[in-house]
Amino acid sequence: MVGTGYKLTTVSINEKSENRNSVTATPDGKDYPVTEGNVNGGDVVVMTRVDANTLHRITKKGSAITSDMYITVSADGKTRTTIGTGTNNLLVGYFMSYLVHEKQ
Repeated sequence: MVGTGYKLTTVSINEKSENRNSVTATPDGKDYPVTEGNVNGGDVVVMTRVDANTLHRITKKGSAITSDMYITVSADGKTRTTIGTGTNNLLVGYFMSYLVHEKQ
């Protein structure tokens, strides 16, 4: 968390390349620019708070939505689940993502 917002930085590595993305956004429904790379093909992130444990994150390229995700942290704070759909510059069409992170 950064102030009242969140900083998201991801690094994706495969056999051909490394891709780094970064954005800082507050869950207030406003557009926030991606500051490094792109996030799921988008250059803008919009976040809103669904409830105490869940954020809704949309990424956009211009007016087109490139991903739509829900990020939920469990009540005990040990598990984060991300569920969403979007486009990917490596794939044609849409992909669905279901990620579970457990705090060690």
